[in-house]
Amino acid sequence: MRSKIYFLIFILLIFPIFSLDFKSFGDKVKNIPDKIFYYKALDGKKLAYRVLSPEKPKAVLIFVHGIVGYGKYYLPFAQELSNYGIKVYLPDLRGHGNSEGKRGDVPDSMTLVYDLGIFYQLVLKENPIIPVYLGGHSMGAGLTLKYVKELTLYPSGLILIAGGLPIERISSRSESLLKQKTISKVFQFLAPIFPHFRIISWDLSQKLEDPLLVTNYSLAFFNAAFPSNIKTIWEKINLPMLVIVGDRDEFYEKQDVERVFNTYKREDRSFIILEDTDHLDVLEKSIKYIVEWIIGGENGRF
Repeated sequence: MRSKIYFLIFILLIFPIFSLDFKSFGDKVKNIPDKIFYYKALDGKKLAYRVLSPEKPKAVLIFVHGIVGYGKYYLPFAQELSNYGIKVYLPDLRGHGNSEGKRGDVPDSMTLVYDLGIFYQLVLKENPIIPVYLGGHSMGAGLTLKYVKELTLYPSGLILIAGGLPIERISSRSESLLKQKTISKVFQFLAPIFPHFRIISWDLSQKLEDPLLVTNYSLAFFNAAFPSNIKTIWEKINLPMLVIVGDRDEFYEKQDVERVFNTYKREDRSFIILEDTDHLDVLEKSIKYIVEWIIGGENGRF
């Protein structure tokens, strides 16, 4: 029963994204230089990443993108953090952006975990004496929790933006945004039977010209990207956490977020609800809190 609940949540989480102002989100990166690097996964696939670094970085953040997009769309966010002394790595998940791999699908439920585990070791090797933080936005926040837990990693802290919350319902505000393709509605019941068929798809609310965006997914991908035991992870994980959500997030009701924050509060966890903030503009509005938390904030690491 619980697996069905989480499957429903994962499906609902992805459909509204194009009804948001995603085109404007993409327009911001058109004129930013896009230098791409690659590393190899266990199966030999070339996986892409971007890195923005100040001259003398004080800390490192590996930040995982949300569903549909890829690292390029997070360059303005990363550039601002870099301006404050934080070196930011933006990996493209396999099958996304400039990374190799079947679009919207993965071989098995641990593939993304192992991909990011290799990347984490690469970043540690490149930055041997600098604190390394892990984080992500939306789906990327949940995936960050998953690979940290599965690989028993001990970064300096976790930064979860508009995602990774142990909430089992989606805000009613998302209902007006759902634009699932009719054919996907008809054949969605086949997803558990054919987990690698990319039959979870939707119509775009706007014309988006980026061929590297992913609009069709398989159930296998969701099983790989989201932790099935997220409540247990929140209960047992022993790492400093910064969690930021907008009060107008299209997927979460404010009272549900507040309930999570009250339930899982701990001395080494900082929870922030930003006013007049939705699922995408939370990135820009989170920057000052991330900088304060990492470089000079409550945890006093510097």
